[in-house]
Amino acid sequence: MENLILLRIELLFFISSLSYSIYYGFSYFYSIFNKIKKIVSSPKNTDEVKNVQIININKETHKTNLQKNSINYTNLSEEEKLKISEILKRIKVNTEKWYYDKSKILIIEWLTIDKYNKDLNMELGFIYEQEKNYKNAELIYKDISLIIQDNTSILIKLWYVLSMQWDFEESISVYEKVHTKKQSDNEIIETLAHLTYEIQDFEKALKYIKLVLKEKPKNLDMMRKKAFALERVGKLKDAIKTYEEILFLRPYDTSAIDNVKRLEQNIMNKRSN
Repeated sequence: MENLILLRIELLFFISSLSYSIYYGFSYFYSIFNKIKKIVSSPKNTDEVKNVQIININKETHKTNLQKNSINYTNLSEEEKLKISEILKRIKVNTEKWYYDKSKILIIEWLTIDKYNKDLNMELGFIYEQEKNYKNAELIYKDISLIIQDNTSILIKLWYVLSMQWDFEESISVYEKVHTKKQSDNEIIETLAHLTYEIQDFEKALKYIKLVLKEKPKNLDMMRKKAFALERVGKLKDAIKTYEEILFLRPYDTSAIDNVKRLEQNIMNKRSN
């Protein structure tokens, strides 16, 4: 009878643990997805770039060759500028109604007049995003980012479509450029912490995790990531210290307790060897 009760208790504990693991995993990936959407939907950078580089695009091979020439956007006549402004309004209306093909026809038609227009290119990239054609969106954003260099809003869009293709390494590279321009943006730092941790670049992950914890010292998710990353780079004592900080906040965290015991045993084993 006692064995049956114990078996039921163990089964209940197992089911509870499994449910928590599933819930935690879902919450984690859902939070990353929301952060990506939140950052991408941030207000566009409206700074105008006066001098840019001409880029020759080979449509068959997607190779690009930069030439050190500059474009002056004032080359367009006032009538053309006004016309493009009206076209953009029509494009936005069509896009909102999901008339993507109509929008693309208008965009491509006017790109023949103003090939380097940022707004037209960004609208085209956005339409490809909505169609889940992230590769085409990537090509658009890459091309325009080479023409209009160091533009934060374009880099954010490029990072997003790379992330949606699970190309985390390149998306991290792009987004680190954004971080250099917006170093105090905590959303950017936190996202970089998650992504570098996911690709197991623990040295780099620790850099961003520590920045997150500087602003949010009681973020348990980041504290756990910090402890695990420290363990993976061989800093076992620092990892134990981090788990002890977790236990200070959550004294009955069985996972942290087990990890402290395990790491202390590993240190003792290394000393005995």
